[in-house]
Amino acid sequence: MSETTITRVDEIANSRDYFLIVNEHTGKCLTVEDFAQNDGAHIVQSLPTGSGNQQWLLLRNSDGYYEVVAKHSGKCLDDAKNSRAKGGVAHQWTRCNGWNQHWQLVMSVDGVCYFVSRIGKMNLDANLDGYRLHVWTPHQGSTQKWRLKKQPTAVDELNSLLGLQSVKAIISQLVNYEDRDGKESKWD
Repeated sequence: MSETTITRVDEIANSRDYFLIVNEHTGKCLTVEDFAQNDGAHIVQSLPTGSGNQQWLLLRNSDGYYEVVAKHSGKCLDDAKNSRAKGGVAHQWTRCNGWNQHWQLVMSVDGVCYFVSRIGKMNLDANLDGYRLHVWTPHQGSTQKWRLKKQPTAVDELNSLLGLQSVKAIISQLVNYEDRDGKESKWD
């Protein structure tokens, strides 16, 4: 099964799916450098592999902002300096519900997404050197444009490999099974 590109914010509002976040300018993914687990690890760009340090959960807060959480570490995309000026570094940090971890997702009509920092109203930006990420004054250039690519779940992969009917049959066998004495049992 292939990934799905998201084109509307409402497609992720209550999702528990993981996404690759791909820069329009470079074609590279938002990535936690070196699979780091520690607070302060740099957020960089790298070629898409679909690894856990490139997959992000987008958790919507009650006020409409999102926390962007790395799958491999459970830590948030964070504006390191609570930037109110351009150039603040993006890194990962333990979730604290701080405004420096809140991002507004602004989706354009062509499906491009801008990540706007709540604290300084700066956009997540891919340096022109194509490596470390920072926040920068909004300018709508391609270094600030991102595409969200939903990653297939394990069930999606099974459906793709076995076909939907096979997966339903496997689940049915797991739910309705016979114990050692030959009695039919059900999992509840």
